[in-house]
Amino acid sequence: MMVMAYRLMLALGILVLLALPALADDPEHRLPGDLEAGASTGFSVALDGTTAAVGAPRAGTDDRGALYLYSQNPDGSWREAAAITGLGTAGARVGASVDLSLPRAVVGAPGQNRATIFTVVDGFWNISQTLTGNEGFGTEVAIEGSTVLVSAIDADLNGTVSLFQNGPAGGWPLVTTLSSPAASLFDRFGDALAIDGNTVVVGAPADSIAASGAGAAHVFTLRSGTWQRTATLYPSDPARQGAFGRSVSIDAGRIAVGSDEGVYVFARNSGGFWVQETKIEAGTTGTLFGFDVALVGERLAVGAPGLGTDGAASVFDRQPSGQWVSGGTVTPVPDVANPGSFFGSSVDLTRDALLVGLPGTTTTYIGGADVYSLPLVIEEPPPTGPVNPAVGIFDPATGLWAVPANSASFYYGVPGDIPLLGDWDCDGIDTVGMFRPSNGFAYLRNSNAFGVAESSFFLGIGGDIPLAGDWNDDGCDTLAVFRDGLILVRNSLTTGFADEVFYYGLGSDTPIAGDWDGNGTTDIGAYRATNGFAYLRNSRTTGPAEIEFFFGRPDDLIMVGDWDGDGDDTLGVLRPSDSVVYLSYENETRVADERFFVPAAGQIPVAGSLE
Repeated sequence: MMVMAYRLMLALGILVLLALPALADDPEHRLPGDLEAGASTGFSVALDGTTAAVGAPRAGTDDRGALYLYSQNPDGSWREAAAITGLGTAGARVGASVDLSLPRAVVGAPGQNRATIFTVVDGFWNISQTLTGNEGFGTEVAIEGSTVLVSAIDADLNGTVSLFQNGPAGGWPLVTTLSSPAASLFDRFGDALAIDGNTVVVGAPADSIAASGAGAAHVFTLRSGTWQRTATLYPSDPARQGAFGRSVSIDAGRIAVGSDEGVYVFARNSGGFWVQETKIEAGTTGTLFGFDVALVGERLAVGAPGLGTDGAASVFDRQPSGQWVSGGTVTPVPDVANPGSFFGSSVDLTRDALLVGLPGTTTTYIGGADVYSLPLVIEEPPPTGPVNPAVGIFDPATGLWAVPANSASFYYGVPGDIPLLGDWDCDGIDTVGMFRPSNGFAYLRNSNAFGVAESSFFLGIGGDIPLAGDWNDDGCDTLAVFRDGLILVRNSLTTGFADEVFYYGLGSDTPIAGDWDGNGTTDIGAYRATNGFAYLRNSRTTGPAEIEFFFGRPDDLIMVGDWDGDGDDTLGVLRPSDSVVYLSYENETRVADERFFVPAAGQIPVAGSLE
């Protein structure tokens, strides 16, 4: 059994990424908050897809703080979606830290020992949970999916990190508290946070193990249901008061750690160990190069708020050779009346956009955050070879099928149906099926030829996404549906209650299903358009992904199949812009193993056991 998810999505990582063109001198947009002088607007920033968050911890005459949320319009401009100005009490400093993982945002208020989680519904941002903790709780925050991290650093610089997780029953219970090793007190543990799947990175920039104040970064991994400290990272050239760990970011098997004068990049090797890959140094000292970092795939943004009069931010791209090449540096538009914008004190990144905060260092500077576009240059090898034998072709405009692609064509279904392939009669061969969103019915055939459905039944509701698979390892395929993050599995081809129900991913994710570990049973996966990541789980239960990696690029259509016949399923994409299919033999970020054209523009590939 193999599956195709019938949805276009945003992705990155299957092809070779080269350095981007020079960055524009001026930002495309300024996200200004409320233009309050001295509000430190832009002290913290976060970017997720077409949504941005900007913190202003000194807003209000008594430092109550504020959070501003923005959405990008279809024409590329930005509009203010919410201004949250009454959340804190005097001295709360709401907006000292902020992070986004749609549909949620989390904002810290360390002066009030709080962090607040917001959820956006139909364009409106609503409070879903307020978390409280010890002194300094809310110093730093991070969120990914259903996991929230909040650090608390007290006046003695001792820190802890609380990990909360949203469950099917709702609420955000405390799962665990991460702490510094006993020998590393007064180290500002939790001054920087990052999370990627089942891995958490915690910066401790005052750690003195390597040298006095040299800093460290601690890596925690979820193993057997428990978060364990699995690595402590130190710089290759520890320096006194170097502040290694003042900023951290993790993505696609790499960790970036910022210090006062450089950024260290660590990569996870084949043995699972984190090793230093490179150090990117500042051109001159005293620039605070590495004050903040953001890593997305093989692209890195670095803030240098001490460079020149107002600061700067730089972007780097990793080349196939392993070198990190500068893609350009941006500086703020000068404000003669208010110099010292501290531009680059906060940065965030998506695959095609850079967000830079400029909160200022004086009580008079009017801060904000600037948005820059980051165009990609992609080197694509030409398509080669015939259509893979596990791939059939479907034309959604006409209902024309060819299964496999080189076989005689036939019509089945009507425009608007979602195509399916599965072994409905348990004979080892996948045949066609349709899910009709207009009425929630599935129509399945036991042969790849024109005719009426042998099996039809009510499956779901409008908006559901169907998935085919052998969920109970009986050799027969049945259907499941994905509904706003909820998976409902049915083990027979009949209308009835779900046999399995569990949550996986976000409501905005694209669901995928396949036999990732080759054990004969179909399991679940999700593709997250906001960060271009695939998350695969080797069971049908709520929990973290066992496999995660970047894949594809904008406008790709994702599919799943056993392309090389080794018994486990991997991912592929159709690129509609050029009618090319790219298949990968491993579930990891890599160059495509197969590339071929679909026979005609507008046709889409479908995957199955077809021979």
